[in-house]
This record gives sequence, structure tokens and C-alpha cells, in this order.
Amino acid sequence: MLIFNVKVQESPQLFFRLKTPIQNFMASAPGFPQGLWGKYEGEFKQTVLEAFSGQGGASGPWAHLSPEYAERKGKKYPGATILQADGQLLASFFGGGDYVYEPRALGMRWGSRNPLAGYHQRGHESPTRLPQRKMFDPDADFIGRLRSAAVRYVQAAYRAAGFRIAKETYGPAEYAGITRPEASALGRQSFLQSMGG
Repeated sequence: MLIFNVKVQESPQLFFRLKTPIQNFMASAPGFPQGLWGKYEGEFKQTVLEAFSGQGGASGPWAHLSPEYAERKGKKYPGATILQADGQLLASFFGGGDYVYEPRALGMRWGSRNPLAGYHQRGHESPTRLPQRKMFDPDADFIGRLRSAAVRYVQAAYRAAGFRIAKETYGPAEYAGITRPEASALGRQSFLQSMGG
């Protein structure tokens, strides 16, 4: 299994200062028909798809198959790339019985229940030694896209609730008296905590 929990931290610094009308990040807002979590789900899927198609991610290319296994796999699954024998592992991040997408008001769970996903993501010491091949290996651009989506979602939700948001603001946090570096640090800290970092 490879499942991530993302949640909005209950942060008095941010939420009590904002006096936010947003109580549910699943709620739609202009440009976000499935709420913020729907946008995040798409970004998570895109990151996995890029890892599979590029055979690696931000931390580098995936380890090559051993010559013996590559030969056996080539005979049984001609043309299949690394982690793509029958397609079930990749498919488990996009739908079906192993797919996990559970949006909640202030958080979401996303990932795959396929046991191979966790083994490959972390690597596994065993008699045959399974090298680490990160299927979810985001880069700084991924974090930037999540941050940007969150800011745009909050701005859209505030506008829909009747608030005026100036175009030159970094985000609604500044209206609460939080500086740009503080807002950025809070966002990064919350993201890293939600990812278990």
C-alpha cells in the first residue's frame, strides 16, 4: 500500500486570523468544481503518471531490472517497461478496487492499496533485494502547483462568499496580518507534516 494523508492543519495562526468562511475544502468554488481536493487528486495522479512514463522522478531514474529478470519479463510481457508487467500497479493509482481517494472537509486520503506500491516506493530488503523505485516522487514544481492551487481556491471561495481580494496579494493570509514568508512557511510546514515529514 502507498497511501498519503493530506489535511489542513488546525492552525490558530492561520484559521483564527482569517476568520475563514471556508469550512469544507471539498466544496466547489469558481474554477474548482470538485473543490481543492479534486485539484490535488489530479496533481497526485499526474506526478505518478510522469514517474511511470519517465521511469523515475525527482530523485532520479529507477534502477534497471536485473538481466535475468529482464529476460524473463521480456518473454512473458513483451515491450513492458519497469513496473509495467500487466498494468495493474499503475492502474491502481487511477481507479478500481485498489484506488484510494477519500476527500473530507479538511483533508483527503489518496493512493493505492496494491501491496506492491509500498514495496517499490520504499524498496525492500529480501533474499532477492527489491530496489527502491518511487512511483510518487514529487519535485519542487509539484509543491508549487499545490500551493498555487490552494491560494487560487481560497481566493475563489472568498470571492464567492462576497469578499474582495486584491489582485496583487499573495493570498488571503496577508489580510490576516501574516507576512508572505510566514504564509509560505506555514504552508510548507503543513504540507510536510501532512506527508509525514
